[in-house]
Amino acid sequence: MPYIINFIHDDKALYPTIRGYRDFFSGSYEVRETSLRQYLKQGDPERSVLWFMMGFYPLPAPPALATIHDYRSLSVGLLAPLKDRLKALCNFKPDLRILQNEVMSDMIGFADGVPQLFLGMGVPSSLPAKARKPAPGPPDFDFVYIGTVSKERRSGALIDSFLRRYPSGRRLLLIGPADPGIVKAYRGCRSVVFAGRLTQAETFDLVMRSKVAVSHFPSHRPHSYQTPTKLIEYAALGRPILANDSPMNLATIRQYDIRATVTSGDIFATAPEPEEIAESPVPDPCPYTWTAVIAKSGIEARLKALIAAREARN
Repeated sequence: MPYIINFIHDDKALYPTIRGYRDFFSGSYEVRETSLRQYLKQGDPERSVLWFMMGFYPLPAPPALATIHDYRSLSVGLLAPLKDRLKALCNFKPDLRILQNEVMSDMIGFADGVPQLFLGMGVPSSLPAKARKPAPGPPDFDFVYIGTVSKERRSGALIDSFLRRYPSGRRLLLIGPADPGIVKAYRGCRSVVFAGRLTQAETFDLVMRSKVAVSHFPSHRPHSYQTPTKLIEYAALGRPILANDSPMNLATIRQYDIRATVTSGDIFATAPEPEEIAESPVPDPCPYTWTAVIAKSGIEARLKALIAAREARN
């Protein structure tokens, strides 16, 4: 019987990473997605790897062949640095930690000798193929932004910058959960469209039906240490990209060799007309997909080694 990878989370956030992991590992492992409570009731510890999408787990390590802690982001909200410090001090010690990058590890402050592996962000394998299909028709929008629309992300500054640069004749589409106060403030602006939360398929279709994709990424914690996933998705879709000059936008553009028009924090102030922003060609094979990112990380070999070591001790 195959070994089981149990992806453990508290269901309080979306984890697109799990879909990438599932696609990568399902040929060699049985892959499940569950809560810790459900695993403790019905799990199979003699065949199971527990892969935690990390939150706060200050308990003794549950019975399993191996445990992995996967930190996809830093804490947010009030007292975020303290929350991260408590995670470093109080979460049980796993056999392996996975983080986006070394800076994130330093910010959380691990100092217990647990081995670490760095695995960046990726995109669904379907996106490059979608990018190579004929255009679905004339663009419906000039600019599209995907992400939470909130004060924390300075979304009001993004919209104001757009309205100053293009007072009429252009349309900005915002896809994602939106702060009601921000929606109310711009209710009278016909050029600003709030789509709300959509499915992934609906979102990518709208990106393909827009002239330019916008990566307006914050420069403050925790975003200054995390990859702007939407920027990679735009590149995998081959879209023309307008990006502000946040540190992680710039780092991601360099790391993935993405073509983008980069402006300032006032993102639209010096932006050209959308028709003048060049498309981002999709490499073949595409290095942005989860399959490519996971394979490059070396996690498959590390996982096999963890299982072999545990079985040898047993």
